[in-house]
Amino acid sequence: MDHTAFSDGIAALVPEVRARRAEIEAARRLPADLAEALRRTDVFTLTVPRAYGGAESDPATIMHAIETLATADGSTGWCAMVGLGNNVAAGYMSEAGAREVFADPTLPTAGIAAPAGAAVRVDDGVRVKGRWPFASGIDNCAWVWAGCLVMENGQPRMSEHGPEIIHVCMPVQALTVHDTWHVSGLSGTGSQDFSAADVLVPTERIFALLDPTHHRPEPLYQMP
Repeated sequence: MDHTAFSDGIAALVPEVRARRAEIEAARRLPADLAEALRRTDVFTLTVPRAYGGAESDPATIMHAIETLATADGSTGWCAMVGLGNNVAAGYMSEAGAREVFADPTLPTAGIAAPAGAAVRVDDGVRVKGRWPFASGIDNCAWVWAGCLVMENGQPRMSEHGPEIIHVCMPVQALTVHDTWHVSGLSGTGSQDFSAADVLVPTERIFALLDPTHHRPEPLYQMP
């Protein structure tokens, strides 16, 4: 990636973001056209592996991008941070799953790490149900990943470290997004709840956030 061109693109967007702060607050999310403008800066590619068309950048560049946007509007900076932060999951998934979910590495993903869902293993993956809060930016995302407890006979399946926890990636269109974000701070982040009712997630879209054994070897994906 040409980091000069990237930084220039972020900087060029700052005046528009600053001018639209009141609109962002009133909408309780990033307006779709502003989210699209943010996508075109390539900010969300910063954490996607180069192997999948991303920029796979360094932490300092990533932090600078978030900081620059946050100087214009806190909610926009937050959505950029969350969207690109969640895209790091491309380095944790199988190659087949990552190439499906991150086919367009310029797009953000939503994500909730907390294991608020329940997953039951089936032959070709898991069936998932549950409800997760605070999915910032989900209205402008096509994919979301979420934490689940693996259930067996109605109880959490135990591993040597405690209850087995997995993370699953699901298309937003397969979920219900709940209009719950009515707050006084970071109002424009659209941090809605979402729920799943018996969503089938294939094996290639399951990953272990907390176990780096199968994470990609590049430094960005081996960071604790």
